[in-house]
Amino acid sequence: MPTEMTEEERKARAKDNYLKRTYNVTLAEWLTVFAYQGEVCAICKKAGTGKRAPHTDHDHKTGLFRGIVCFFCNAYLLRQRITPQMLRDAADYLENPPAVAVLGERFGPKGRINAKPRRRRRRRAA
Repeated sequence: MPTEMTEEERKARAKDNYLKRTYNVTLAEWLTVFAYQGEVCAICKKAGTGKRAPHTDHDHKTGLFRGIVCFFCNAYLLRQRITPQMLRDAADYLENPPAVAVLGERFGPKGRINAKPRRRRRRRAA
């Protein structure tokens, strides 16, 4: 008789399947990259909690898995919150992705993952 999985095991299995399907890396490999980064965002070097939760970063043109960054660094890389040092760190990150250093190049699908088509706004008649 098969044993039932705990909720934690079920979530880990689901995340592993998602990472394999979406980024071509396993959960164990993802955790290895995150540990290599010191379990912080590869750009701002802050621990990932709350809105800074770790996000899997990839190149939208090639699908290359680059590493793990926080929400802010992922979504607002070129916004006003970025300091010159953070831009230097970001440039270093893009040129030397931690995931490539640990695992070699891994390519998943190109483009945004699970993106919904953008709706066009209508212009109001003047």
